[in-house]
Amino acid sequence: MSKSTSSPATPARSQIITARICTFLCLIGGLFFAAYLLIASIYIPFLRINNQLFNRGVTITLLSLHVILLFFICWSYLCVRFTNPGNIPCPRRLTPNDLHALESGHLHPFSVSTLLSSEFTQVQPDGYPLYCSECQTPIPSRTAHCKETNRCVSKFDHYCPWLSSAIGCRNHKYFMQFVFYLTSLTIYLQAIGIVAIVELGPSAGYLVLVILSSIIADLGLIPMFLSNVYCVFNDIISSQITGSSFMCGNQESPVIWVSCNLIDYFDRYGLQCPPFVQRIVVPLKIWDKPWKQGYWQNWTKVMGCWIWEWILPIPPMNRKKDWWNYEFNNETKKVLRSCALAKYEEILLGKGETTLTFEIGEVSEDDSTEKDCRQESVALPPRVVLR
Repeated sequence: MSKSTSSPATPARSQIITARICTFLCLIGGLFFAAYLLIASIYIPFLRINNQLFNRGVTITLLSLHVILLFFICWSYLCVRFTNPGNIPCPRRLTPNDLHALESGHLHPFSVSTLLSSEFTQVQPDGYPLYCSECQTPIPSRTAHCKETNRCVSKFDHYCPWLSSAIGCRNHKYFMQFVFYLTSLTIYLQAIGIVAIVELGPSAGYLVLVILSSIIADLGLIPMFLSNVYCVFNDIISSQITGSSFMCGNQESPVIWVSCNLIDYFDRYGLQCPPFVQRIVVPLKIWDKPWKQGYWQNWTKVMGCWIWEWILPIPPMNRKKDWWNYEFNNETKKVLRSCALAKYEEILLGKGETTLTFEIGEVSEDDSTEKDCRQESVALPPRVVLR
Protein backbone atom coordinates (compact mmCIF):
# COMPACT_ATOMS: atom_id res chain seq x y z
CA MET A 1 0.00 0.00 0.00
CA SER A 2 2.85 2.37 0.77
CA LYS A 3 4.45 1.77 -2.60
CA SER A 4 1.29 2.66 -4.46
CA THR A 5 0.91 5.95 -2.62
CA SER A 6 4.56 7.02 -2.80
CA SER A 7 5.36 6.16 -6.40
CA PRO A 8 3.20 8.80 -8.09
CA ALA A 9 4.43 11.47 -5.69
CA THR A 10 8.11 10.96 -6.62
CA PRO A 11 8.02 12.31 -10.19
CA ALA A 12 5.77 15.16 -9.13
CA ARG A 13 8.28 16.25 -6.50
CA SER A 14 11.17 16.00 -8.95
CA GLN A 15 9.24 18.15 -11.41
CA ILE A 16 8.60 20.73 -8.70
CA ILE A 17 12.30 20.85 -7.77
CA THR A 18 13.31 21.18 -11.43
CA ALA A 19 10.80 23.98 -11.98
CA ARG A 20 12.03 25.82 -8.89
CA ILE A 21 15.65 25.64 -10.03
CA CYS A 22 14.81 26.78 -13.57
CA THR A 23 12.67 29.71 -12.45
CA PHE A 24 15.29 30.77 -9.90
CA LEU A 25 18.05 30.72 -12.52
CA CYS A 26 15.90 32.63 -15.02
CA LEU A 27 14.90 35.29 -12.49
CA ILE A 28 18.26 35.84 -10.82
CA GLY A 29 20.15 35.41 -14.10
CA GLY A 30 18.01 38.07 -15.78
CA LEU A 31 18.51 40.51 -12.92
CA PHE A 32 22.28 40.12 -12.82
CA PHE A 33 22.53 40.23 -16.62
CA ALA A 34 20.73 43.57 -16.52
CA ALA A 35 23.17 44.71 -13.83
CA TYR A 36 26.15 43.65 -15.97
CA LEU A 37 24.67 45.42 -18.99
CA LEU A 38 24.25 48.63 -17.01
CA ILE A 39 27.74 48.49 -15.51
CA ALA A 40 29.46 47.74 -18.80
CA SER A 41 27.38 49.97 -21.06
CA ILE A 42 26.19 52.86 -18.86
CA TYR A 43 27.94 53.27 -15.51
CA ILE A 44 31.49 52.97 -16.86
CA PRO A 45 30.81 55.38 -19.76
CA PHE A 46 29.17 57.79 -17.29
CA LEU A 47 32.33 57.71 -15.17
CA ARG A 48 34.37 58.55 -18.26
CA ILE A 49 32.10 61.45 -19.26
CA ASN A 50 32.31 63.10 -15.82
CA ASN A 51 30.25 66.12 -16.86
CA GLN A 52 28.11 68.37 -14.67
CA LEU A 53 25.08 66.10 -14.90
CA PHE A 54 26.82 62.74 -14.46
CA ASN A 55 29.87 63.33 -12.36
CA ARG A 56 31.57 60.61 -10.39
CA GLY A 57 29.37 61.10 -7.31
CA VAL A 58 26.09 60.88 -9.23
CA THR A 59 27.24 57.74 -11.07
CA ILE A 60 28.30 56.03 -7.84
CA THR A 61 24.95 56.98 -6.29
CA LEU A 62 23.05 55.44 -9.21
CA LEU A 63 25.15 52.30 -8.99
CA SER A 64 24.52 52.09 -5.23
CA LEU A 65 20.78 52.46 -5.80
CA HIS A 66 20.89 49.61 -8.30
CA VAL A 67 22.77 47.38 -5.84
CA ILE A 68 20.32 48.21 -3.02
CA LEU A 69 17.33 47.31 -5.18
CA LEU A 70 18.99 44.03 -6.19
CA PHE A 71 19.71 43.28 -2.54
CA PHE A 72 16.11 43.85 -1.45
CA ILE A 73 14.81 41.80 -4.39
CA CYS A 74 16.97 38.84 -3.38
CA TRP A 75 16.08 39.26 0.31
CA SER A 76 12.33 39.37 -0.29
CA TYR A 77 12.61 36.48 -2.76
CA LEU A 78 14.26 34.29 -0.12
CA CYS A 79 11.58 35.29 2.41
CA VAL A 80 8.79 34.30 0.03
CA ARG A 81 10.46 30.99 -0.81
CA PHE A 82 11.42 29.86 2.68
CA THR A 83 8.55 31.24 4.77
CA ASN A 84 5.61 29.03 5.61
CA PRO A 85 2.79 30.55 3.50
CA GLY A 86 0.21 29.45 6.07
CA ASN A 87 0.15 25.68 5.67
CA ILE A 88 -2.50 23.92 7.72
CA PRO A 89 -1.05 20.79 9.39
CA CYS A 90 -2.05 17.59 7.67
CA PRO A 91 -2.33 14.64 10.10
CA ARG A 92 -1.18 12.21 7.42
CA ARG A 93 2.13 13.99 6.78
CA LEU A 94 3.28 16.28 9.56
CA THR A 95 6.51 18.12 8.80
CA PRO A 96 9.15 18.90 11.46
CA ASN A 97 7.98 22.53 11.42
CA ASP A 98 4.40 21.41 12.04
CA LEU A 99 5.48 19.22 14.93
CA HIS A 100 7.51 22.05 16.46
CA ALA A 101 4.58 24.49 16.12
CA LEU A 102 2.17 21.98 17.69
CA GLU A 103 4.52 21.23 20.58
CA SER A 104 5.20 24.92 21.27
CA GLY A 105 1.50 25.78 21.23
CA HIS A 106 1.74 28.15 18.23
CA LEU A 107 -0.51 25.84 16.25
CA HIS A 108 -3.40 23.65 17.30
CA PRO A 109 -4.91 20.63 15.54
CA PHE A 110 -8.23 21.46 13.94
CA SER A 111 -11.30 19.42 14.74
CA VAL A 112 -15.03 19.80 14.22
CA SER A 113 -15.55 20.94 17.82
CA THR A 114 -12.83 23.60 17.71
CA LEU A 115 -13.97 24.97 14.36
CA LEU A 116 -17.59 25.23 15.53
CA SER A 117 -16.73 26.84 18.86
CA SER A 118 -16.97 30.42 17.55
CA GLU A 119 -20.18 32.30 16.86
CA PHE A 120 -19.64 32.38 13.09
CA THR A 121 -17.87 29.68 11.12
CA GLN A 122 -17.58 29.16 7.39
CA VAL A 123 -19.01 25.72 6.64
CA GLN A 124 -20.28 23.53 3.84
CA PRO A 125 -23.89 23.90 2.68
CA ASP A 126 -24.94 20.94 4.86
CA GLY A 127 -23.59 22.65 8.00
CA TYR A 128 -20.45 20.59 8.48
CA PRO A 129 -17.09 22.40 8.77
CA LEU A 130 -14.94 22.86 5.70
CA TYR A 131 -13.11 19.65 4.87
CA CYS A 132 -10.22 18.98 2.50
CA SER A 133 -10.54 15.62 0.78
CA GLU A 134 -6.88 15.73 -0.31
CA CYS A 135 -5.46 16.31 3.18
CA GLN A 136 -8.36 14.46 4.84
CA THR A 137 -8.71 16.99 7.64
CA PRO A 138 -11.10 19.78 8.69
CA ILE A 139 -9.83 23.21 7.71
CA PRO A 140 -10.60 26.70 9.07
CA SER A 141 -12.28 29.53 7.20
CA ARG A 142 -10.62 31.13 4.15
CA THR A 143 -8.46 28.05 3.57
CA ALA A 144 -7.97 26.41 0.19
CA HIS A 145 -5.92 23.51 -1.12
CA CYS A 146 -2.91 24.32 -3.32
CA LYS A 147 -2.50 21.61 -5.93
CA GLU A 148 1.11 22.49 -6.71
CA THR A 149 2.35 22.17 -3.12
CA ASN A 150 -0.33 19.64 -2.09
CA ARG A 151 -1.00 21.57 1.13
CA CYS A 152 -3.96 23.52 2.48
CA VAL A 153 -3.00 27.19 2.85
CA SER A 154 -4.76 29.75 5.02
CA LYS A 155 -6.00 32.70 2.94
CA PHE A 156 -4.55 31.07 -0.16
CA ASP A 157 -4.17 33.77 -2.82
CA HIS A 158 -2.43 31.97 -5.68
CA TYR A 159 0.55 29.85 -6.61
CA CYS A 160 3.37 31.86 -8.17
CA PRO A 161 5.29 29.73 -10.72
CA TRP A 162 8.10 32.30 -10.96
CA LEU A 163 8.76 32.06 -7.25
CA SER A 164 7.72 28.38 -7.01
CA SER A 165 5.76 29.12 -3.87
CA ALA A 166 2.18 29.34 -2.68
CA ILE A 167 1.17 32.83 -1.57
CA GLY A 168 -0.84 32.81 1.64
CA CYS A 169 -1.43 34.78 4.80
CA ARG A 170 2.13 34.44 6.17
CA ASN A 171 4.21 35.32 3.09
CA HIS A 172 1.88 37.75 1.27
CA LYS A 173 3.82 40.66 2.75
CA TYR A 174 7.12 39.40 1.32
CA PHE A 175 5.47 38.80 -2.05
CA MET A 176 4.23 42.39 -2.15
CA GLN A 177 7.69 43.67 -1.24
CA PHE A 178 9.28 41.49 -3.91
CA VAL A 179 6.91 42.82 -6.57
CA PHE A 180 7.44 46.41 -5.37
CA TYR A 181 11.24 46.25 -5.50
CA LEU A 182 11.19 44.42 -8.82
CA THR A 183 8.82 47.06 -10.21
CA SER A 184 11.08 49.82 -8.89
CA LEU A 185 14.11 48.23 -10.55
CA THR A 186 12.41 47.88 -13.93
CA ILE A 187 11.23 51.49 -13.79
CA TYR A 188 14.77 52.51 -12.85
CA LEU A 189 16.16 50.54 -15.80
CA GLN A 190 13.66 52.21 -18.07
CA ALA A 191 14.65 55.68 -16.86
CA ILE A 192 18.40 55.08 -16.93
CA GLY A 193 18.12 53.61 -20.42
CA ILE A 194 16.36 56.73 -21.71
CA VAL A 195 18.99 58.95 -20.08
CA ALA A 196 21.76 56.84 -21.62
CA ILE A 197 20.26 57.21 -25.09
CA VAL A 198 20.12 61.00 -24.64
CA GLU A 199 23.61 61.35 -23.16
CA LEU A 200 25.57 58.64 -24.96
CA GLY A 201 23.67 58.46 -28.22
CA PRO A 202 21.34 55.77 -29.61
CA SER A 203 22.47 52.18 -29.24
CA ALA A 204 20.90 48.80 -29.89
CA GLY A 205 21.64 47.66 -26.32
CA TYR A 206 20.03 50.75 -24.80
CA LEU A 207 16.94 50.38 -26.96
CA VAL A 208 16.55 46.72 -26.01
CA LEU A 209 16.97 47.62 -22.33
CA VAL A 210 14.34 50.36 -22.50
CA ILE A 211 11.83 48.30 -24.47
CA LEU A 212 12.12 45.19 -22.29
CA SER A 213 11.96 47.11 -19.02
CA SER A 214 8.96 49.10 -20.30
CA ILE A 215 7.04 45.96 -21.28
CA ILE A 216 7.80 44.16 -18.02
CA ALA A 217 7.05 47.16 -15.79
CA ASP A 218 4.15 48.85 -17.55
CA LEU A 219 2.24 45.77 -18.67
CA GLY A 220 3.04 43.26 -15.94
CA LEU A 221 4.52 44.37 -12.65
CA ILE A 222 2.74 47.68 -12.07
CA PRO A 223 -0.79 46.23 -12.50
CA MET A 224 0.23 43.25 -10.35
CA PHE A 225 1.49 45.46 -7.55
CA LEU A 226 -1.55 47.75 -7.62
CA SER A 227 -3.92 44.77 -7.57
CA ASN A 228 -2.12 43.35 -4.53
CA VAL A 229 -2.35 46.70 -2.76
CA TYR A 230 -6.09 46.72 -3.49
CA CYS A 231 -6.41 43.18 -2.11
CA VAL A 232 -4.61 44.11 1.12
CA PHE A 233 -6.69 47.27 1.65
CA ASN A 234 -9.94 45.33 1.18
CA ASP A 235 -8.84 42.05 2.82
CA ILE A 236 -9.64 39.93 -0.22
CA ILE A 237 -7.69 37.56 -2.48
CA SER A 238 -6.80 38.11 -6.12
CA SER A 239 -9.47 35.75 -7.45
CA GLN A 240 -12.14 38.00 -5.92
CA ILE A 241 -10.93 40.88 -8.13
CA THR A 242 -11.30 38.91 -11.36
CA GLY A 243 -14.64 37.58 -10.15
CA SER A 244 -16.05 40.79 -8.72
CA SER A 245 -19.17 42.56 -9.92
CA PHE A 246 -16.95 45.29 -11.37
CA MET A 247 -15.35 42.75 -13.73
CA CYS A 248 -18.34 40.50 -14.35
CA GLY A 249 -21.13 43.06 -14.77
CA ASN A 250 -24.50 41.94 -13.48
CA GLN A 251 -23.57 38.36 -12.63
CA GLU A 252 -24.64 37.04 -9.25
CA SER A 253 -22.04 36.98 -6.51
CA PRO A 254 -20.82 33.56 -5.34
CA VAL A 255 -21.89 32.73 -1.83
CA ILE A 256 -20.27 31.01 1.11
CA TRP A 257 -22.16 29.28 3.89
CA VAL A 258 -21.79 30.49 7.46
CA SER A 259 -22.87 28.57 10.53
CA CYS A 260 -24.30 30.92 13.16
CA ASN A 261 -24.20 29.82 16.79
CA LEU A 262 -27.49 30.85 18.37
CA ILE A 263 -26.24 29.91 21.84
CA ASP A 264 -23.84 32.86 21.87
CA TYR A 265 -26.57 35.19 20.65
CA PHE A 266 -29.11 34.08 23.27
CA ASP A 267 -26.50 34.13 26.05
CA ARG A 268 -25.67 37.72 25.20
CA TYR A 269 -29.22 38.72 26.16
CA GLY A 270 -29.57 36.31 29.06
CA LEU A 271 -31.96 34.00 27.22
CA GLN A 272 -31.96 30.23 26.98
CA CYS A 273 -31.41 28.75 23.53
CA PRO A 274 -33.93 26.05 22.54
CA PRO A 275 -32.28 22.62 22.59
CA PHE A 276 -33.60 21.44 19.22
CA VAL A 277 -31.71 24.05 17.17
CA GLN A 278 -28.42 25.61 18.20
CA ARG A 279 -26.74 26.45 14.88
CA ILE A 280 -28.29 27.78 11.68
CA VAL A 281 -26.53 28.00 8.31
CA VAL A 282 -27.11 31.08 6.16
CA PRO A 283 -25.63 32.18 2.79
CA LEU A 284 -23.28 35.15 2.48
CA LYS A 285 -22.09 36.94 -0.64
CA ILE A 286 -18.30 37.14 -0.92
CA TRP A 287 -18.36 40.18 -3.24
CA ASP A 288 -19.60 42.22 -0.27
CA LYS A 289 -16.12 41.84 1.32
CA PRO A 290 -17.36 40.35 4.61
CA TRP A 291 -13.88 40.34 6.23
CA LYS A 292 -13.02 43.93 5.35
CA GLN A 293 -12.23 46.14 8.34
CA GLY A 294 -10.81 49.67 8.02
CA TYR A 295 -8.15 50.37 5.38
CA TRP A 296 -5.47 51.03 7.98
CA GLN A 297 -6.36 47.93 9.97
CA ASN A 298 -6.30 45.75 6.86
CA TRP A 299 -2.96 47.19 5.75
CA THR A 300 -1.20 46.87 9.11
CA LYS A 301 -2.55 43.35 9.58
CA VAL A 302 -0.46 42.25 6.60
CA MET A 303 2.41 44.75 6.37
CA GLY A 304 2.92 45.75 10.01
CA CYS A 305 2.35 49.00 11.90
CA TRP A 306 5.71 50.70 11.31
CA ILE A 307 7.18 52.15 8.11
CA TRP A 308 10.42 50.21 8.52
CA GLU A 309 8.32 47.02 8.59
CA TRP A 310 6.89 48.03 5.22
CA ILE A 311 10.41 48.45 3.82
CA LEU A 312 12.28 45.52 5.34
CA PRO A 313 11.23 41.91 4.56
CA ILE A 314 10.87 40.92 8.21
CA PRO A 315 7.92 39.39 10.09
CA PRO A 316 5.44 42.04 11.31
CA MET A 317 5.54 42.59 15.05
CA ASN A 318 1.73 42.60 15.35
CA ARG A 319 1.19 39.18 13.75
CA LYS A 320 -1.42 37.19 15.64
CA LYS A 321 -0.64 33.81 17.08
CA ASP A 322 -3.88 32.44 15.64
CA TRP A 323 -2.99 33.65 12.13
CA TRP A 324 -5.53 31.23 10.61
CA ASN A 325 -8.49 32.85 12.40
CA TYR A 326 -10.44 35.54 10.52
CA GLU A 327 -13.43 37.41 11.92
CA PHE A 328 -16.20 39.03 9.94
CA ASN A 329 -16.62 42.77 10.21
CA ASN A 330 -19.38 44.21 12.41
CA GLU A 331 -21.74 44.95 9.53
CA THR A 332 -21.51 41.38 8.30
CA LYS A 333 -22.10 40.05 11.81
CA LYS A 334 -25.31 42.09 12.06
CA VAL A 335 -26.53 40.70 8.75
CA LEU A 336 -25.70 37.12 9.73
CA ARG A 337 -27.50 37.43 13.09
CA SER A 338 -30.56 38.93 11.44
CA CYS A 339 -30.68 36.25 8.75
CA ALA A 340 -30.19 33.48 11.31
CA LEU A 341 -33.00 34.81 13.52
CA ALA A 342 -35.30 35.10 10.50
CA LYS A 343 -34.73 31.45 9.64
CA TYR A 344 -35.09 30.52 13.30
CA GLU A 345 -38.53 32.17 13.41
CA GLU A 346 -39.60 30.20 10.35
CA ILE A 347 -38.47 26.99 12.01
CA LEU A 348 -40.60 27.83 15.05
CA LEU A 349 -43.57 28.36 12.74
CA GLY A 350 -43.02 24.86 11.38
CA LYS A 351 -42.30 25.85 7.80
CA GLY A 352 -40.60 23.40 5.53
CA GLU A 353 -39.00 24.28 2.21
CA THR A 354 -39.98 27.84 1.46
CA THR A 355 -38.82 31.11 0.00
CA LEU A 356 -36.98 33.01 2.70
CA THR A 357 -37.23 36.79 2.84
CA PHE A 358 -34.81 38.27 5.35
CA GLU A 359 -36.52 41.14 7.21
CA ILE A 360 -33.91 43.28 8.91
CA GLY A 361 -35.69 46.57 9.32
CA GLU A 362 -34.41 50.03 8.59
CA VAL A 363 -30.88 50.23 7.23
CA SER A 364 -28.79 53.08 5.89
CA GLU A 365 -28.66 53.76 2.17
CA ASP A 366 -24.93 53.13 1.93
CA ASP A 367 -25.12 49.68 3.56
CA SER A 368 -25.52 47.61 0.41
CA THR A 369 -24.85 44.32 2.19
CA GLU A 370 -27.80 44.66 4.55
CA LYS A 371 -30.06 46.01 1.79
CA ASP A 372 -29.29 43.02 -0.42
CA CYS A 373 -30.04 40.64 2.44
CA ARG A 374 -33.22 42.53 3.35
CA GLN A 375 -34.67 42.88 -0.13
CA GLU A 376 -33.56 39.65 -1.76
CA SER A 377 -35.60 36.45 -1.64
CA VAL A 378 -33.61 33.23 -1.63
CA ALA A 379 -35.33 29.97 -2.50
CA LEU A 380 -33.66 27.62 -0.04
CA PRO A 381 -34.80 25.07 2.52
CA PRO A 382 -34.01 25.93 6.13
CA ARG A 383 -30.57 24.55 6.88
CA VAL A 384 -30.39 23.62 10.53
CA VAL A 385 -27.84 21.66 12.50
CA LEU A 386 -29.65 19.60 15.11
CA ARG A 387 -28.11 18.31 18.31
